[in-house]
Amino acid sequence: IDFVIRLANHHYAEVQSERPRTGEQSSVVRDAVVILGNQPKTKMKTPLRLIEFYDDQDRFYRIATTKHDLPAEELMDVYRNRWLIELFFKWLKQHLKFAKLYSYQPDAVWNHIYLALVGYGLSYLVKRELDTTHSTWDILRLIRLYATKRWSAFLKEVHRIPNACKVTKRKTGPPKLQEATETPGVQIQQPKKRKR
Repeated sequence: IDFVIRLANHHYAEVQSERPRTGEQSSVVRDAVVILGNQPKTKMKTPLRLIEFYDDQDRFYRIATTKHDLPAEELMDVYRNRWLIELFFKWLKQHLKFAKLYSYQPDAVWNHIYLALVGYGLSYLVKRELDTTHSTWDILRLIRLYATKRWSAFLKEVHRIPNACKVTKRKTGPPKLQEATETPGVQIQQPKKRKR
């Protein structure tokens, strides 16, 4: 099984050999063959490839992989693209009721995944076909609302121009404190500001 995983900075890696870095403009800091683990019980027997690099925002990453034949830049892209998949599954959980499974039988779980993907695909295709600026989530919400109504009512709602929002008077600053009159034996103090 081939994999690409991220390593935390505290993971110990014993360097077996350094690999030559390709490209002058590469953000790769290190490309090496390593053995992970520093104790007999945790030390791996199979050597892995360690790639250390900086991304576009100067964040440092360490990834380990079993793929020794691919260039380091391609493996960096594999790791970056993995997060697109993670974001997609996050969207599925939030919007397509994917977080709660109705059954834990393997066939039922697969059916749940397929139906969620069909729901996403349907909302995406409707969005593309109607050429609207609504988000995929808005289209899905409207499909749910207008599922039992006429298609023309759905189209009318999708292409409806939103009402202009009312312009309200904005506050010009903090409210003014009223002067308190002195009462004998009573002291008025301003509340202390809390540190955040």
